Amino acid sequence: MSGPSSGEASPAAGGWFERALAAYTLFALRHRKWVLAIGGALFVLGVALSSRLRVQGDFVELLPSESAAAQRFRAALARKGGGDATLVVLVQSTDPLKNREFVDRLEQRLKALPPGLAKEIDAGPREARAYVERFFWLFLSRAQLERAECELDGEEARRSPGYLGIDEPCDVPGSPAKAYDAPNAQRRSRLSVLSDEIEQRVRAEDRFPEGYYRTSDGKVYALVVRARRAGMGEQASDRLLLETERAARTLAASMGGLDVGFGGDIPTAIAEREALLDDIGVVSVAAVFLVFAAIIAFFRSARALFYVGACVSVGTSLAFAIAWLSFERLNAATSFLGSIIVGNGINYSIVYLSRYAERRRAGAELRQALLDAATTCGRATGLSALAASLSYLSLAATSFRGFSEFGLIGGVGMVLCWLTTFFLLPAMVAQFDSARGLSGGRAGATRRRSLPGFLTEFSADHPRATLLFAGFLFVLALWPLAHYLRDPWEYNFGRLRSQSSDRAGANHYSSLADRVFGSRGAPVLVLAESMKDAPAVARRALELDHQLYDGKFLEKAETIYDRLGGEPFEVEDKLRALARIRSRIDVLSKRATGEELEALRKFRPRDDLRAPGIEDLPKQLREPFTESDGRVGTPVFLSLNRGVSQSRGENLLKISHLLAELRAPSGAPLPNAGRATVFAEMIRAMEQDGPRATLLSLLAVVAVSVIGGRSLSAALCVLGSLVFAVTWLLGIAAVSDLRLNFLNFVALPLTFGIGVEYAINVQDRARAEGGVRAAGRSVAGTVALCSLTTIFGYGALLFADNLALQSFGHYAIIGELTCLVSALLLLPAALTLLQRRKPLLPTASIQKGGFSSVPMDV
Repeated sequence: MSGPSSGEASPAAGGWFERALAAYTLFALRHRKWVLAIGGALFVLGVALSSRLRVQGDFVELLPSESAAAQRFRAALARKGGGDATLVVLVQSTDPLKNREFVDRLEQRLKALPPGLAKEIDAGPREARAYVERFFWLFLSRAQLERAECELDGEEARRSPGYLGIDEPCDVPGSPAKAYDAPNAQRRSRLSVLSDEIEQRVRAEDRFPEGYYRTSDGKVYALVVRARRAGMGEQASDRLLLETERAARTLAASMGGLDVGFGGDIPTAIAEREALLDDIGVVSVAAVFLVFAAIIAFFRSARALFYVGACVSVGTSLAFAIAWLSFERLNAATSFLGSIIVGNGINYSIVYLSRYAERRRAGAELRQALLDAATTCGRATGLSALAASLSYLSLAATSFRGFSEFGLIGGVGMVLCWLTTFFLLPAMVAQFDSARGLSGGRAGATRRRSLPGFLTEFSADHPRATLLFAGFLFVLALWPLAHYLRDPWEYNFGRLRSQSSDRAGANHYSSLADRVFGSRGAPVLVLAESMKDAPAVARRALELDHQLYDGKFLEKAETIYDRLGGEPFEVEDKLRALARIRSRIDVLSKRATGEELEALRKFRPRDDLRAPGIEDLPKQLREPFTESDGRVGTPVFLSLNRGVSQSRGENLLKISHLLAELRAPSGAPLPNAGRATVFAEMIRAMEQDGPRATLLSLLAVVAVSVIGGRSLSAALCVLGSLVFAVTWLLGIAAVSDLRLNFLNFVALPLTFGIGVEYAINVQDRARAEGGVRAAGRSVAGTVALCSLTTIFGYGALLFADNLALQSFGHYAIIGELTCLVSALLLLPAALTLLQRRKPLLPTASIQKGGFSSVPMDV
């Protein structure tokens, strides 16, 4: 092969854009080796930079940086030193002694972990039990102490000489029912019953009397590892989980007969992130295989796959290189963007290559075919790339970083894929194509009419019937939309998580941990400005819950004073009451015998009982109430009611609203951190940013359609095709209850870009070929292939383990199909009716103009 001769003429036909494309195409043919070398260097650079990207699954990374709730969340974590994320090791067997031995041995192994990896290894409440036993009387409520005083007064009265035998009940608010009131001739004494009640209170306070976290039957034991992390899927927790898993599984294997699992904040979040990443890998491989097979089948040439793959690979790698320069990482939303960029960005090279093959089959030489492909397809694909890019970039205008970063990377990716296609493809084809052309067929051979071409021609032959049927479907889709559009968001986060994790992974073991601890997940952290303010914050939280939601959400609010027996004035009041109780017991003991004497001795408070101080608290009880700078007592922990689902977005929004209402004495909002804060803010961001991004995307594609239509009537046809496609999409989503979430929402503005892309290609080819039927034969099959390759990319998401990814796949595939049907059926019918009023004239191409006579030796 040799390059073109030096006597080539200047472009003589087409607009400035077509002339520029023609001039560059000739340049690429003349200097193809240099072009290919530059393309290779760009690919290496793109891969080198994009390979540095890391995936950060921390959902906090998705929140707007200026969000007040996100700022309060980050402030709370900064003050607390990252929060108390938990990793719970659970061991199961029928032998409680073996379970206990496992916990003891694992505790020693984990204490040898590198410093700073874990904040605390907690095998059981041993120190806490000793402390509670020492100061137990101070943990009784004031009502219980009043009851004790009343019963002692009654006992003393019964023993006085003037006692008349009339028992006055000790009706103290909060007192339990009295077993001695039962009509039983052998009923026990009041003091014995009261002593048993106190003992029951001790057992309720001390749920783990052996000093181990375990179920009542001993079949499940737990060991808790705490770390200064947010527990939201960040990479920093990975090593802790890895080291703990290695130690636990090795030990379990050596002991035999033990089932070991891992629950808590850290493994649950990491499991969700890893499931997402695994899905991305599976999805990418499956999508690439299907896309490659479709391209080879369509072009009947493996060489076409090389051309298309090279162009989209360079464009995609450069897009992710820019992502690294901009963000240095991918988040949960952008982590699967690669397959989407490939699925959409591959369209430009498919359209270009298909037109080139068509011209070669028609008998054109290589140079003429490339010039015609560039000038015929350049404008339509350029506008398509612009529409798709602007649809992506509409997301970049939002504050929710799950959307904005997705939009920026995707928007840049679309433009780069178009640029690399028109930069590389002429040089690659000139360098590697055979003399017979890409089609591998003889000159003058025609391709058999495809099904998409048949549908387009049918629509052109029966335009009114087609439009009538499309209108019927449009009205049918409108029926469920009014209810759906009022609130299209997904509030059930249980429908967005990993399925395998729920069945047997971290979520399964986290539920098992809840059984051991009798809890429902980690409490919400709120930070008061000072220790003395903490009780007021706790009371205010409970008051707000009752005022706003009838006490639905909060079970209790705990401060460090709950570990100290109460606030100082309460402790002093209790100590005075306990002194009176001690004095009465000493008097009564002198005359008591048998069961009553034993009850009095058990009931008597210790002589050395005093108000505990912070220094008395064991580390296990003090650490949760300590900030990173050493301040103690500011944290307040709000425990949610066990019947409250934290997978329901409605609940999370209400809990987040309650937290936002908590204020310091100065009036400033209090920092807080919890699952509700993060996910509620994600919902708010979607509700606020979603309509804005949708409107911007719509305005962008309207502008592109007006530019691409060359006339108002043609632009209205393209936009009408888009409106029908999007309405059908939303109608199907409404009927199937497919709701929008933080991952699948982006499918909506992307559908705007796709709807315009396919329609513009059909409309522009109809103008180039001088008729709708000719356009159907020329480009309908190519548009269908573009849609098919994208559907393959999205279709692989349907087999993902992560339900959010599945929902994205459903939404995107429905959008693809409605856009394709609208472009191949509705638009040709509309253009046919428009053509009958104003016939379309073929657009002059470079091949038909001054370049056709330029000699070129290839």
